[in-house]
Order: sequence, then structure tokens, then C-alpha cells
Amino acid sequence: VGISVLGLGTILIVGPQYAQETLEMGQDGFLILLTLLALGLVVGAISSSWLSHVISKESLFSSSLSLLVLSLIAFGVYPYVSLALILSTVAGFALGILYVTAYTILHEQTSDNIRGRLFTALEADLRLAMIVSFLATSSIASLVGDSSIVIFNKQFLLRSSEVVMFSGGVIVS
Repeated sequence: VGISVLGLGTILIVGPQYAQETLEMGQDGFLILLTLLALGLVVGAISSSWLSHVISKESLFSSSLSLLVLSLIAFGVYPYVSLALILSTVAGFALGILYVTAYTILHEQTSDNIRGRLFTALEADLRLAMIVSFLATSSIASLVGDSSIVIFNKQFLLRSSEVVMFSGGVIVS
């Protein structure tokens, strides 16, 4: 779960730049993407109970992590507004399922005498992962910068936000 936060951190740090410059959605574009992410998160969290009756919790956890990875990678590879709106919702949905399923599995698999310590350590891990993600993401975005590459005699603009989001998906995988 902590690793998924590394990927989420990439969205939060370079998301405003991605929405404004890459997707050309204006200053409020990131808020739209973030709202859809939150909506997907709520729907995913609510759906996880029903889905856990259809699919094993372990398979549900793995599937939601894979869906999150694919969403993050697709953000970097396919910078289109309509797809970004869908991907924001899908990434949120995957995160909602991921968190609820992870916490459920931990709750069921942990004995009562260490459960409190385990969940406290997990919360600390999530916060630490978010801080590390913020630091790493901003550093990588600054180092990479915007550049252009030539593939088959065609020039492509490669924005740092796209590279960082793609990298976030690769790290989570």
C-alpha cells in the first residue's frame, strides 16, 4: 500500500502542470481531475465490499494495484483530455479498492495483540511514502525538464510531467 502512495504522489506534484500545460485544461483542470479521482476513490471503496464476495480479497488487491499501475502509465503515454478524465476516475476507483482490501486483509490476518501497532506502523509508512514521493517527484521533474526527442524523423515534445507520471506507474508496478 505504501508503494501505491509513491505513484499517487506523482499525480499530486506534477498533476497541476500536467493538466495545465500538457492537457491545456487551464488552471482549474487539475481540480477537475482531482475531483474525478476522489469520486472514483469513493466508488471503489464502496464497491470493494461487493467485489470481495465475487473475487478473493488477494486477487482483488492484485487487480486493483495493476489497474492503478496501468492508469498511471497511461497518463504519461496518452496525454488526451478525454482519456485523462477517465483515467482519473479509474485510478481513484483502483485506489479505493486497494486501500479497503489491504486494510481488510491486514485486519483479518493480524492477531489482536499486535493489530494496533501494525496499523500505526502502516499509517506512518503511508505518510513517509507520501513525503518521499513529494521529494523524489519534484526532484525528478526538475532534473528531467521538458525536452524533445526524434523518433523516425518525427519530433515529439516530452514534458517532465509525463515522464514523472509514467515513472510513478513503473515504480508502483
